[in-house]
Amino acid sequence: MGMKKLCVKENGKVKCNTFSILAGKEKSYKKHCGSCRWASELCTKECYKNNGSGNTKFVKRCHAINYTITMSELFIDLMTEEIEYYKYEDLRIHSYGEFYENEYIEKWIEIINKCKDTRFYAYTRAWSDELIDNSLLLSLSKLHNMVLYQSFDHTMDSTKLIRKLPIATMGYDEKDKELPDWMRQRKIVYCPATKNRLEGLREIHCNQPCKICMIGKSDVYIPIHKGINIYKNGILRRAKGFA
Repeated sequence: MGMKKLCVKENGKVKCNTFSILAGKEKSYKKHCGSCRWASELCTKECYKNNGSGNTKFVKRCHAINYTITMSELFIDLMTEEIEYYKYEDLRIHSYGEFYENEYIEKWIEIINKCKDTRFYAYTRAWSDELIDNSLLLSLSKLHNMVLYQSFDHTMDSTKLIRKLPIATMGYDEKDKELPDWMRQRKIVYCPATKNRLEGLREIHCNQPCKICMIGKSDVYIPIHKGINIYKNGILRRAKGFA
């Protein structure tokens, strides 16, 4: 390939290739606004882009470039070519960023259909936006090599959730009393990778060996661990944000 890669290999909690675009609601990098216009109050407060490597000018610049490329007619061909050239087995769509418009969702449907040997997964809050066609989200989720989670927290309107799709709940307390009863009656798995890191360990990662979100057969609870006490090497420390 002649041009810069669009995807990166994550080495933290997530152990797979990821594609990201500019996150946030307002201007996130120079004159560029982020792709998350419907981000909730909690999501905005705890966003990856506010912590660690996601808050550097270099990362924001790379995400701004990717964001611009997604608006191009060349995006489908560029992404498909990269996935096939590097033979990605797994790809997480959006460690940062969102499915910001219907046309963009349609582009991913075409890419995923072309790359049948790659397994894709993503979390999205696009279901909460009135301008997004939920039938496109359902079409995206029905592709045999794609798992789509609805990202949710207690500051959002749960009545807009698509009940046919799995839900990833973000919160401070696994037993969050503000979750509606119908959600609490569904099978919810506590994210093993996050739990492992909260205990100061690095033995379980997304994709290696945990593949819960890549299979998508149950809802998942992902605790916010900014400011949560963890033990590491016998010393009480403070987590600095999402891991």
